[in-house]
Amino acid sequence: MSATHSFHAERLQRDQYAQWLSTFANWSHAVTVTSQPSLMGFDRSQTSTISATTHFVHVLNRMVLGRTRVKQGHKIACVAVYGNGTYGDNPHVHLAFQAPPHMSYEAMEQAISRSIKSTHGLGIQEDIQPYIDEGWIKYMLDHGTEGLLAELTTPAKH
Repeated sequence: MSATHSFHAERLQRDQYAQWLSTFANWSHAVTVTSQPSLMGFDRSQTSTISATTHFVHVLNRMVLGRTRVKQGHKIACVAVYGNGTYGDNPHVHLAFQAPPHMSYEAMEQAISRSIKSTHGLGIQEDIQPYIDEGWIKYMLDHGTEGLLAELTTPAKH
């Protein structure tokens, strides 16, 4: 298989995933979180970055929906993709969220920001933007579909 064929096959797979994930929810927020270096100055690992992001999403669910509803299995819609950056030295996660119907864009943005700040290991950089179109999902998947975090990709259950 040639490199060109492989590239086109990967793009086709990315586009199919993006199309499916775009219809998964009415996304409202496009978010990027970058992990902090460890106290010893070493880069954070993929495992620790994903663990911190999982905790952040759990904190966000509790903040937005309440502890009782989360215990009952309620969640906000989320899709997450792990990436390492161009040179492999910038572990980060791109996410898309759907704000619950009872919540304004601004209130959800504040909840996301507070959740990031309260999660150890995240927050060296954060970017929260309005979700505009499928282009964000395609950008997230530019890291490769193997970075898709299935455990964090959930439909809304309010």
